[in-house]
Parts: sequence; structure tokens; C-alpha cells
Amino acid sequence: MMNTTAAHTGRGDIGLSWAQGEPPGAYAPPSAPWPIDLALDANEGAPAGIGTLTLPAHAGADVLRRYPGAGTLEALIAARAGIDPGRVLVTAGGDEAIDRACRVALGPGRRMVLPVPTFEMIERYAQGVGAEIVRVPWPSGPFPADEVLRRTDDSTAMIGVVSPNNPTGGVASAEDLARVSAGARGALVMVDLAYAEFADEDLGAAAIALPNAIIIRTFSKAFGLAGIRVGYAIGPERVIRAMRAAGSPFPVSGTSLLVASEALRTADAWLPESVARVREMRRRLAAVLVEIGAEPVPSQANFVLAEFRDAAWVWRALASLGIGVRSFASRPGLERSLRITCPPDDASWQRLHRALHAAARPRALVLDLDVVGAASDWPARLARRLPVETVTDRDAASLPGPAAVRATMTRLGVEHAWMIAGSPASVRAARAAGVPAVGVAMTGDEGRAALEAAGAARVVDDLTRVEEMLP
Repeated sequence: MMNTTAAHTGRGDIGLSWAQGEPPGAYAPPSAPWPIDLALDANEGAPAGIGTLTLPAHAGADVLRRYPGAGTLEALIAARAGIDPGRVLVTAGGDEAIDRACRVALGPGRRMVLPVPTFEMIERYAQGVGAEIVRVPWPSGPFPADEVLRRTDDSTAMIGVVSPNNPTGGVASAEDLARVSAGARGALVMVDLAYAEFADEDLGAAAIALPNAIIIRTFSKAFGLAGIRVGYAIGPERVIRAMRAAGSPFPVSGTSLLVASEALRTADAWLPESVARVREMRRRLAAVLVEIGAEPVPSQANFVLAEFRDAAWVWRALASLGIGVRSFASRPGLERSLRITCPPDDASWQRLHRALHAAARPRALVLDLDVVGAASDWPARLARRLPVETVTDRDAASLPGPAAVRATMTRLGVEHAWMIAGSPASVRAARAAGVPAVGVAMTGDEGRAALEAAGAARVVDDLTRVEEMLP
């Protein structure tokens, strides 16, 4: 937890202290430089199957006037789990439940054993209260229960299990949880089940039965309600009492509680179909990733993580076409990986499918006349790798439009291509045609900036770089 103090620094500055040195930067996933209208980077669920917009209006003025109480929602959760409501705590998203668990279980001199890579906020919360993180590698495959137990000792106060794991989609088993619980009786086993509805096995009941485990769940994923910020924890009553005292008494708004309660009451009528649709999308996504030469990790979540030959290019190419996926360029071991959320509907799926093929497996190169004029031998060089054709339907007084780009692809008989563009107008035409653009900067830094601003997924000034980029 960050402690803020009015320390005198000689300049009138406010001194800030952090349990372990300087505080980290705020959570901020990589953002694309262009507008994104298909966001597949945050694992948000498909829209909930309830009429959420009309609920607050039917609740009366008191839902806005009075401090909110989570008792109704906690009772609903408890009834579905077959437990006493005293074992349930509703929080501001699953994130806050993790934060409260770290506050009550960890501190200076206490250790957390955590399989990684995993949800990055867990480490932030643990380090914020001064705990030491013991990282156990879990890049893929079975949950590393043996190594977790080997790294557990008397100073271990918490063991983190995220299943399905984020960002890999890997899962633990009920047997894994039981072994870890039995081998670390003095530690709190925190089981983050944010994506459990999408898995082959929901570990909720198995974890609830353990004497030293808590589960964290959320309405943000399968329920499709990330915007209302509602999550919850279930655990031993003594632990839940401590967590209840570790944060705000009113963490969730009355309208959010109302929406979450209605979603839970009606879940049996719409949630199974929604989950089945995500699982089918996940199967399709993994298959197309293999088709384009990526290496997907088996996932049981609502996303697929995959390694690419050039992840930076694919990320920017998709973003240039308005599709956001998650890059991990600064995360050790994940630099070549992208995490893609399953699209929420068929139209979004078709768009993603086309964009992935275009980015990673182009079948032709469409050249701007400006580029051809700058290097007359270049088309012949590139034609050794892929079919090449220059955009026509233009003259010295006009510039190519998206129709000209599409017509050129039709003549080539291809659906997926890259546009090699020498002007911002050509870049914009490519984007409008659904084609990633590689800009060729022929006028130095000023030309590079203009091409990037127009939406070129990558800008090069050495023509050989295009050849190096080709798959």
C-alpha cells in the first residue's frame, strides 16, 4: 500500500514513499496511435443478456440517494454457491478483492508464491504492501504444483493461482488446488477465477471447500459487465471479515449492484449460450492463428495468446485497421506474443479473420506509383517473393482511392495484401480498403511523420526492409 506523507524536501514537494522503493507507473496497457473501434485487447465479455439500461429507472430514486448495500447480491451469490452469506464479499471488480486479500495476508517479511506470467495487478498489490514475490515459471502446460510447493516455506503467506491464467489461458486442476492447500496450511491460497466460466472445469466449488483458500470472481468477463465494476470474494468467514474491514464500506454503486443482481438472477437463461459462443470463437481463433504461422498457447479463457514472428508488426497492422489486441512488448518472455480476445459476434470475427491474414500472410503487394518511381527495379525484386502490381486508375492529377486498391487486388486474384505506399493519401486509401500499409519515407523525418499519422502500420526508409518483413 502506498503511504503518502507531507515530507519536507526543501522545495515544498510532497514526499511519496512506497514499500519497495519508487512506486511503479500507473497501469497502462500499450495503446495504438490510431482510433480503435474493435477492441479485442481487454478480454471484456460479450454484451450481457439483460436489459441493463432500463434497470436503474425502475429502481426508484433511493438507488441514487442512499449509500449502497451489497447484502442482496451477496445473498444471491451465497445461495448459488450453497454457503452462508457471511463468506461472501462484493468488491469493486475482482481487482479490489485481490487488493484486499493482499492487504490482510501480506506485508514486509511475508512472501507470495506466484506462477508467472499472470495478471500483473497481483504483483503490484503484493509489492505495494511490502511483500516479496517468489515467481514460479508457468509459460504453458500443466499447473506447476510441484515447483510451487518446493518454493513454499514458513515465510509464505499467500499462494496465487489464476485459472484460467491471464495472459496464457492455462488452467490448474482441482487436484492441484488440493495439493497446494494441504502443502501450505499456513498460507492463504488465492484462486482467481475471473475466466472460470469459459474453462472445461470450474474450480469454484473445489476451492470453496478448502480451509485456507479464497476465490475471486467477477462480472466483467462471462457476464459482459466490465463497466459496472463488480466482483466478489468467497472464503473462510474469518478471512472475509478481515477483507471487509480492509477497504471502503461502500465500494460498489447502487446501480451497479442492481445490474449485477439482475444478471445473476437471469444467468441460467442466457449465460450458457453466451459461453458456448465464446468457446466456439476460441476454437476458430486458435485455428486461424495456426493457419497464418503463429504459435497459439492452448487456452480455456475468452482469449488466445500466440507467438508471432513479428508481433510488433501484426499489432500495428491490426491497429492501423482499427482492431486493438494486447501487446506485451515490455514483458520479459512475452515480447513476441499477442493476446487476442474472442470477438463478440460473427461480423467482428470476419473482420478479425481478414485482418490477421492480411497482416501475417499477405498474398500480394500493391504498390503506389510514387514508390515505383523512386525505385524502378524494386517491383521486380519483390515479385520474386509475392505477386506485385501497381495501383492504377490514377494519373498525375489524382491519387489512388480504396476502390482502386480493391480493384488491383481483384486483378491479382487475392483477398489479402499489403500496400506499399509513398504518400499519406495512399496510406489512407489502403486503410479504407482494409489493407495494412507499409509507408516508404522518401523525404526524411517529415515524410515519416506524415505517413505514420495517416496510419501506416510501419514506415521504412530502406527498401530492403520490406523484403525482410515478408513472411
